[in-house]
Amino acid sequence: MTDGKRSLNEVMALLGEVLPEDLLHRLDVAACRTPERMPAPQLKVVGG
Repeated sequence: MTDGKRSLNEVMALLGEVLPEDLLHRLDVAACRTPERMPAPQLKVVGG
């Protein structure tokens, strides 16, 4: 990506290298349960 921004999958992959899989799973579940707390709409705007 030329703009230097990373996709969510890339970020999660990087996090997977430094965080325990158990913690990643909990974050993933939390993200699914509390979409209103996630910056997804902002990411969509920034990402185009």
